[in-house]
Amino acid sequence: VNENADSSWQEIQFGHDFETTPVVISQTTTMSEFDAVVTRQQNITPTGFSMMLQEEEASGDHDNEHASWIAIATPQTADSPEISAYTTDHSVTHQRSTLSFNATAGTAPVVLAAMQSFAGSDTASLRFDNLNQDTLQVWVDEERSLDRETRHVAEAVGVVAVSPGIIVSQDNSNGNNNGSGSDGTGN
Repeated sequence: VNENADSSWQEIQFGHDFETTPVVISQTTTMSEFDAVVTRQQNITPTGFSMMLQEEEASGDHDNEHASWIAIATPQTADSPEISAYTTDHSVTHQRSTLSFNATAGTAPVVLAAMQSFAGSDTASLRFDNLNQDTLQVWVDEERSLDRETRHVAEAVGVVAVSPGIIVSQDNSNGNNNGSGSDGTGN
């Protein structure tokens, strides 16, 4: 959690280095003012990323908020159908793009997605629709508080598709199992 997220770029370091560049998903988790705000990230590497808050264009800068984030390792292997995670090239704009992922257990997965770049400076968020077992449509949706123009340049998008059900995390990097699936005794 970044407890002092604001309208300036802040460097976030991961607790450990990833082997490849992960997908980063973030959002605000407090409400210090009533104006709409989104989180944006860029410069994602195996060691960290930059994040800022972006308020609707007609309002300007935003007060400090808590912004939570999660980084998911990529690429996921084909022998792990429970999760699919990857980042696109800079190809998703204001027009719908179809993205695909590893098929899950015969049902639509739970999907998390976020822009991984800051190519367009207009305040925007990622939208998606038409989710099925192995594809979904995504687009960058600019807000319209200052003007009606909604064309957005191509952004890189990170997608994580997870089979429905309980999500268990396990970190054995220090020899201890301290994941959410632990019963507290190391089992």
